[in-house]
Amino acid sequence: MESVKGSVIGITTAFGINNALTSIIPYAMSTLGTVVSGVGTLHTAGGITATLQTIAATTASGTFLGLGAVAGACIMLLKK
Repeated sequence: MESVKGSVIGITTAFGINNALTSIIPYAMSTLGTVVSGVGTLHTAGGITATLQTIAATTASGTFLGLGAVAGACIMLLKK
C-alpha cells in the first residue's frame, strides 16, 4: 500500500511542477521578452523563457508522470 501512496505523491508532484512552470512562462515572456504588437513576444533562443517552455513541455508528458510515480513508489518502499 505504501508504493501506491508513493505513486500518488509522485504523480501529484509532477503535476505541480508542470503547473508552476506553466504559470511562470507568461510572466517571464512579458518581463524578459519584447512584446511586438500583432506578432507576440520575441525572446532569445535558449534563454530563460525558452528553457522554461522546454521544461514545461517535457513535464507535461506521460513519461514524466510515470517517472514521478515510480520515483515516489521507490522512495516510499525504501523509507520503510
